[in-house]
Amino acid sequence: MKKKQKILVLVDGSDRSWMTIDYIREVEAFRKGELVLYQVYSEIPECYWDLDTDPIRPTVLKGFEEWRKEKLESLEKFMAEAKRRLIAAGFEEKQVKIKIHQREKGIARDILDECKKGYDSVILRRRGMGTIKSITLGSVSTKLISKFPDVPMMLAGRRPHNKKLLLAVDGSPASTQAVDFIGRYFGPYDYSAELFHVIRGMGTLNPMTPEYLPPEIITLMQDEVIRKIDQFKKRLIKAGFDEKKVTGKVVSGAASRAEEIVREADAGNFGTIVIGRRGLSRVQDFFMGRVSYKVIHSGRDFTVWVV
Repeated sequence: MKKKQKILVLVDGSDRSWMTIDYIREVEAFRKGELVLYQVYSEIPECYWDLDTDPIRPTVLKGFEEWRKEKLESLEKFMAEAKRRLIAAGFEEKQVKIKIHQREKGIARDILDECKKGYDSVILRRRGMGTIKSITLGSVSTKLISKFPDVPMMLAGRRPHNKKLLLAVDGSPASTQAVDFIGRYFGPYDYSAELFHVIRGMGTLNPMTPEYLPPEIITLMQDEVIRKIDQFKKRLIKAGFDEKKVTGKVVSGAASRAEEIVREADAGNFGTIVIGRRGLSRVQDFFMGRVSYKVIHSGRDFTVWVV
């Protein structure tokens, strides 16, 4: 008997959170798992945390009793309605748990601590990630992505869910892990998948330049990529994908792998991009412009799984 997937769903009561709940309702594969709707509750507004050592803090906080009560009631109401909608969509009541956590270390750090408690994947929605400026200022979503533990995470996008997956792959173990993860989740549910590989640049025709690659080397690279894609196809088919709905494609000469991945997703009307967590384990690697990082932000209209 297969172990049920335990999925952490990060919400905050916003309109974006409702979009996340609506997305989950559309994905039949999630109905086999256990959902934990998780929200960090701060008893005082964020702007007042700096008053921790200020002597006027007790006086100031007296005015927040009513605010605190209304805030908590609002969160509880949101969680109850979110659970009701999921049950109406086909989830069993016992599959959906609610967890409102009182802030301890900080919103991002508390979420990261929760992520380490045996979850198989995490679902969140981009927030404050629409521009480079907001990214560098350090939104909660950005902090989470850059420091996430080794747990597959899904960033829900605006595009409708359409059962079309674009799997950006290379020859790394991360790609194998991503393919196997998607096979476990979506194999039995009639999804289509394109295994997509981008070869960035192909050298120049001038043997005297540093970028030059002999034609025979280019051919060997392409042959190796095609061989790897064939292996990935077999893994998906074994997991339940229809052989006719699994394709492969290799693009060469691209200036940017991330841009090419997003362009392919757009041209092929894919709702979801899947990419391995390569180079995301260290903050310095993340902010140096790894492919996964760029895809997350360049393809922010798409749902992106980082595995």
